[in-house]
Amino acid sequence: MPRTSPKRRSKTVSDRVTKSSSVLSEAQQFEELVAELSAAFVGAPATQIDYQIRQWHRRIVLTLGIDRSTIARIDTQNNTFHPIHFWARPGTPPLPKGFDFATIVPALTKKMIAGESVVYSSPDELPPEFTLDLKRGGVLIPRSFVAIPMTIAGATVGMIGFASHHRRRKWAAQILRRLRLVAEIFSNALQRQRAAAAITTLRAELTHVSRSASMGELAAALAHELNQPLAAILQNAESIESMLAGESPDLDEIKTAIAEIVEDDQRAGDIIRRLRSFFKREQLTKAPFDLGKAVRETARIVQNDALTRNITFKVEVSAPAPTVTGDRVQLQQALVNLLHNAFDAAASATRAPRSVLVKVPRENSGWARIIVKDSGTGLDPEVLPLIFDPFYTTKPSGMGMGLSISRSIVEAHGGRLTASTNTDRGATFEIFLPTFLEPAH
Repeated sequence: MPRTSPKRRSKTVSDRVTKSSSVLSEAQQFEELVAELSAAFVGAPATQIDYQIRQWHRRIVLTLGIDRSTIARIDTQNNTFHPIHFWARPGTPPLPKGFDFATIVPALTKKMIAGESVVYSSPDELPPEFTLDLKRGGVLIPRSFVAIPMTIAGATVGMIGFASHHRRRKWAAQILRRLRLVAEIFSNALQRQRAAAAITTLRAELTHVSRSASMGELAAALAHELNQPLAAILQNAESIESMLAGESPDLDEIKTAIAEIVEDDQRAGDIIRRLRSFFKREQLTKAPFDLGKAVRETARIVQNDALTRNITFKVEVSAPAPTVTGDRVQLQQALVNLLHNAFDAAASATRAPRSVLVKVPRENSGWARIIVKDSGTGLDPEVLPLIFDPFYTTKPSGMGMGLSISRSIVEAHGGRLTASTNTDRGATFEIFLPTFLEPAH
């Protein structure tokens, strides 16, 4: 049996040491990268998660010397996956648009749904059950591949794949452990993103429901507001008719009456458009607007409710009024909820005066305020910590959602809503809104 020369043995040992050192170096680099990745996602807001994932796909690919990193989300109705995030080096075979994992790689799909990882350094290592995957996948099948299911509470919500298309490579145990950690970090981040989107949708739905629930009360306000311009239009039309019946009608007076009809018609149209936008379901859209003007508009919508309940309703707006950036209609909805709550409190008072004041003072240190003060019975200390909780109400027919929705709207605008009992009688609610936010583009 031939013996290996000392020189050749020395070279073989040297090669092994070099290879081991290279693997160790890659593992150390990837260890540092995953630690940085984990820290980045801890503080990342939900709106930045897609951007962060795209950046980290690229860094993972370049650090490991592979060609593609892909995240696919599960389609529970069809038991398949569809890519939602990926980054690939130039020259890497592109995934077709609408790539259907269940059709093209059924064995891989089955493994992922079952929560089992798939790892190979060469397609030759795959068991016979992957024969159809290899046949249908063709050039899309990587030379070396790691696929890890992304799970939340034991259920598969997606998968992440790391592919080397241009060369074969081994997957060290340290690397695989860190890739599983990456899958876990991405899973949690995407779940947090979906939860944030669900909360936003729920807030919009509840806001719309709250506006719709107020429709009956605001119908009287609509009739009251429209009655004034319509009555003026009728009066001017009758005047014109009377003047035209005369022998020598005054054309200047007729022109003036016609101009007033046009003006009152525009006023009625503005009332209808304002209330239509109030009840329309829309996504949160932020733009700068005059807070004083918005508060006056809201006061006009609800003032008829105050009149019918014999409540003195006052509006005080500083000059100049603050400008804030936000969704005007949603913030008006929050104020409507507070005003209806104040009217209820004032109406329940056993002694006069029954009054509600809404006030917009001057901006102070980058904050605008809307103050709603009533002359009701005030808030019990035991009740105060609970009033913004969903479904909490002290009214026999109340849903307990008005104040909770108002707080959600205000907080979505970077503000806060507070409540306190007045020293004399009644309660005060204050909306604080930042005036230092950049306008949305």
